[in-house]
Amino acid sequence: MAGGAAALKSLRSGRVAERIRVLTFYHFVPNTERYHKSVVRSGHMRLLRNNRIEAKPGARCKTGWASRQNRFRSQWVHPVNSRFPSASVVLIFGIMNLTARYLSLVFAFGSVLTTGLLAQTPKVDFPAASPTATLKQHVGLTDIEIVYSRPSVKGRVIFGGLVPYNAIWRTGANASTKISFSTPVKLNGNTIPAGKYSLYTIPSEQEWTIIVSKDTAGNIFNYNATNDLVRFKVTPVQFTDTSIETFVIEFNHIRDESAVINLAWDKTVVPIKLELDVASKVIPQIEAAMASTEKKDAGFYYQSAMFYFNHDLDLKKALSWLDTGLTDKPRIAYELLNLKARILAKQGDKDGAIAAAKESTELALKAEGPSSSFARMNQDLISSLH
Repeated sequence: MAGGAAALKSLRSGRVAERIRVLTFYHFVPNTERYHKSVVRSGHMRLLRNNRIEAKPGARCKTGWASRQNRFRSQWVHPVNSRFPSASVVLIFGIMNLTARYLSLVFAFGSVLTTGLLAQTPKVDFPAASPTATLKQHVGLTDIEIVYSRPSVKGRVIFGGLVPYNAIWRTGANASTKISFSTPVKLNGNTIPAGKYSLYTIPSEQEWTIIVSKDTAGNIFNYNATNDLVRFKVTPVQFTDTSIETFVIEFNHIRDESAVINLAWDKTVVPIKLELDVASKVIPQIEAAMASTEKKDAGFYYQSAMFYFNHDLDLKKALSWLDTGLTDKPRIAYELLNLKARILAKQGDKDGAIAAAKESTELALKAEGPSSSFARMNQDLISSLH
């Protein structure tokens, strides 16, 4: 510490100690919660009448956090809030011996650390203005996850106001929205490999641009279009009689191989069509199971026939599986007969469809009673065939 005192005395006497190689000092400014840091090299310092040390004009030095600046320039930065109105630390190297340097460093950093610890603001758990939401949805054979933040209208003009038109939007608040797929999918006809992506949008009155970005570490402030996987246009839908207070992303119209992802806020809904390839994965599994010698229950025959029916596949195969499933007169025979009636109707066999529907109704009423949903479905099918 004596070395430091000698250096300051040397400065006050007007002599800049040539042995001082680096002088670093911090000055906490009263009532501003800011501090100033300067690093000044030997031969470029002088002491003012108010005992302030500053660099001479044109001196080469480093100041503040602008370490790449070549000329002296004051720079203010905001530290952790301090309860102390003023404090300063001076580190002087070069005129001290090795032991003195280490002791000075320990003292200086200890002082700074102590000040920082005493200055910490009490931790309070405040509610988020735009809370984070995680949406998980299984569509077909694909797991989809969307992580986003949900801002609210709160009486503001949203699109064209809070969210400007023709400017990139993070599709929510806080961080950019993330979306992941466990298998390859298509969004509005654009192929998206399995993986995790950022979802950006560019709203406008007539159409929106949807951006799927490969950069999941970045955000809207460092968005780079070179990381885009795909961009495509979507036409928004406007509500006239209702509004959505809090921004929401949801799945709708879910089918085996498709769904719609809706981005909805205020009076605007932006639909994105999702498509998946299920048939190419399921058909080989069904065919292999049917060819095996393992015993299969009526439920498996029903599900297999239903898959072929829903995907407009080989209906003759589907009928044969239903007939096999009906051989042992299972408890769910009325379900198999209802599906058989629908397949026959689709093939144009009205008489066969009506006969199967009536048989299904008789069994359904015995199994489920007068409120049977299958009895109602059979009656609707028969009415449509007359």
